[in-house]
Amino acid sequence: MLHFLWLILKIILAIIGVVLALVLAILLLILFCPVRYEAAALKAEETNIRDTFVTAKVSWLFRGISARFVLEERKKQFSIRLFGISLDRLLNKGGKKTKKKKPEKEAGASSASVKEQEPGTAGGEYGTQEIPGETIPEGQELIQDQPAETSAEAQEQLSNHPSETSAEPHTDQDTPADLPEEDSSGKNQESGESPDHETASSEEKGSFFEKISGRIGETFEKLGRLKQKAEWWTDFITDERTGFALSCVLGEVKKIFAHVLPRRFYGRMSFGFEDPSITGRILAAAGATIPFHKNSVELHPSFEEKNMLDADVGLKGRIYGIRFAASAVRILLNRDVWFVIKTMKHKE
Repeated sequence: MLHFLWLILKIILAIIGVVLALVLAILLLILFCPVRYEAAALKAEETNIRDTFVTAKVSWLFRGISARFVLEERKKQFSIRLFGISLDRLLNKGGKKTKKKKPEKEAGASSASVKEQEPGTAGGEYGTQEIPGETIPEGQELIQDQPAETSAEAQEQLSNHPSETSAEPHTDQDTPADLPEEDSSGKNQESGESPDHETASSEEKGSFFEKISGRIGETFEKLGRLKQKAEWWTDFITDERTGFALSCVLGEVKKIFAHVLPRRFYGRMSFGFEDPSITGRILAAAGATIPFHKNSVELHPSFEEKNMLDADVGLKGRIYGIRFAASAVRILLNRDVWFVIKTMKHKE
């Protein structure tokens, strides 16, 4: 029994070890296996700028997983490959199954059965209902089902029971005692001496002033709250710890940006414009990019007073996951950053 339990425990530990090894291997690949990217552009002098050949490629896992984009003759192509095999090919490996057509015999039989149906049979749109023994039209069957003496019974019921909807004379008449009250109320309304009207007008005036005073109080309260928020934000921004946290974050972002930039440039470029001054300005602006490509791209300006562009350039770079992980750890271990996070969570 103990031997059996030990065997089960060994199997469980082996499975856990394999899972942990796979997780560790994937984590190491993400951190230390770089994502490589490259791009290139080719344009001949005779062709239009819209016909430029452009290609871009991103790969990972020693180029085992790659995605490629190609623009050639104004046509776009995008493909993903897994260890050299296209993803579209893997998805459509089985091939599309074509639907089998019905045999001609079955189609002919179905058409013949449709033609043989007559309008007089059951299920027709304007036919009669088939009853064993005889056929009765639908309209006639409905007429026969009706009772023959319905009209006579209806006349007898009407003669025996007089109509209850006859108009009765209106007996409710205004009493003479009500007339003076209406006249007195009308006179009071015409004279304008009713006390209810005066109380209503005074209540409306009081409510109007109360509304105005309430709105003024609300505006002052809102202004006070805005003032408190502005003071809180000014104290938070001008705090030294906030400045240290911001400088830490910006420093790490700058390192990541420098890491992501391409490492290698190559190619040549010949260009020119009708106005030679524009060519000189473009050449001066391109000279400012020498620190990035380290003069690896050859520039050939043309001052022949014509528009021309002949280029064959490209770039390459790589991105390591360990760079992002290191920056994240440095930011999270900074005390000033945690001070900013706690302050933002518990702000008033």
